[in-house]
Amino acid sequence: MPYKKILKGVGVFIMVLVAVLGLVTGLFSWYFTSHKKEIVALVNAKINEKSTASVVIGDIDYKLFKGFPSMTLALSQVVVKDSMWQAHKRTLLRAKKIELRLNVIALLGNQIEMDKIEIQQAKIHLFKGKNGLDNTLLFRVKPKNKEDKKNSPPSIDQIILSQVRFISEHQENHKLFDFDSISLQSKVQYDGDNWHAFADLSTHARSMAFNTQRGSFIENKKVEGLLGLDFNAERNSIAVVSKELAIGNTFFEVDARFNLDPNTSPFKIALNATLLWREASSLLSNNISEKVNQFDFKNPIQVGCTINGDMSKTGDPEILVQAKIKNNDLKLPDGLITACTFDATFTN
Repeated sequence: MPYKKILKGVGVFIMVLVAVLGLVTGLFSWYFTSHKKEIVALVNAKINEKSTASVVIGDIDYKLFKGFPSMTLALSQVVVKDSMWQAHKRTLLRAKKIELRLNVIALLGNQIEMDKIEIQQAKIHLFKGKNGLDNTLLFRVKPKNKEDKKNSPPSIDQIILSQVRFISEHQENHKLFDFDSISLQSKVQYDGDNWHAFADLSTHARSMAFNTQRGSFIENKKVEGLLGLDFNAERNSIAVVSKELAIGNTFFEVDARFNLDPNTSPFKIALNATLLWREASSLLSNNISEKVNQFDFKNPIQVGCTINGDMSKTGDPEILVQAKIKNNDLKLPDGLITACTFDATFTN
C-alpha cells in the first residue's frame, strides 16, 4: 500500500539525517578536541584586543547543538583583573560560566565572531578609589578607521545574565550602586554606532547611593520589569524607559537619561506612580525619608520624583518630589486634617 512506501521513505530519511548529524557532531568534536589550545588562545586574544587585563579561563568546552548551526563555547571559572589588583583587591569579573555563541565558519578560518553572550553566577565590580586607582582603566578604545568598519565582525545582539551581582563603587565621590541576583535577557538592534535594546530585568537592590554619607535609595527592594534602552553614539548617552517597572510593591513609569562621558556624567531620572505616602518614603534615602515621615496620608496619592545629578562629581543630586492630593486625610505630628485637596512639593 502507498502509505507503507511513505513510511519506508520517512524512515530512510530519518536514518540518513541521524547519520549526517552524527558525522557533523563527530567532525566538530574532533576539531574542538584537536584545536582546543588554539581556540583558547583565540578567545584570549579577542578579549585582550581592548584591554590590558589579566584574564584567566579555568576550562573551556563546547555545546554544538545549543544555537545550531552556530557553536556555543562554554568558558568556566573566568577571572578578570586589572594590573593594580594587588593595591585595591577588587576583581573586575569573576564568573562561574560564560557562554559565547560563535560563528562556526569564521572559527574554521581562525577568527572569533560571536552574536550572543551569557554570563552565569558572576560578580562584576567596577571600582574607583580615593587615590585614583581605577580597575576599569584596563579597557582601551582603539580608534576606528574605514577598514576596521568594513571588516568588523557581527555585533553581539543577545545578552543574558543569570545570578549576577553588579557593583559600581566610587569612593572619592561617595557613590555605591550594588545590585544582586540579576536576571536579564536582552535583544539588541544596531543602527550604525547607535543601538536599541529591549531588556527583561529582575534584580535585588542592595544599594543605590548617590552619596553614601546620606544613605541609599530603594535599599533592599526588588526591581523587575521590561526596559527599553537607546544608546546615542554622537551624544555618548543612554536613555532608559519603562512603562511599568516594579520597585518593591509599586509600579513606576520611568524615564532616565545618562551621559557616559567619564569627565562630566550628568544624569536625570524621572519616576511617576500612584502609591501610599509611606510606600514612597520607604524608597528614599534615610536623610529624606526621616523628614517626609512626619506626615502621612490615608489613601494613595499621585507622586512624581525627579533626580538630577552628575556621576563624576561629589555631593547629593537634586531631588524634587511632587505630589497631588485629592480628597485625602492628612496626618500631622499634632493632628489630623480631613478631606484635603492640594499639591505638595519637596526638594532637598
